[in-house]
Amino acid sequence: MAVRVLSIDAAGIDLAGVALSRLEASLRKQAGDPDACVADFFDLAAGSGAGGVPSALLFTRGHDGRPLLSIAKALRQLA
Repeated sequence: MAVRVLSIDAAGIDLAGVALSRLEASLRKQAGDPDACVADFFDLAAGSGAGGVPSALLFTRGHDGRPLLSIAKALRQLA
């Protein structure tokens, strides 16, 4: 079984935010699910330095098991 890992570098939250927004939009389109979040497509997330913050925000799940935040909502939390 393959494990899908998302690694977010600390190079800059702005740059990571743009890349993650595009990734999430592409994944939503491919899945045909407008409510899909990045965390729905990865098994594990890691981040170095500041990259750890969006990793934690994106992969925190609610009581229903769904990710609490989309990338857009996570970036608003960081602003």
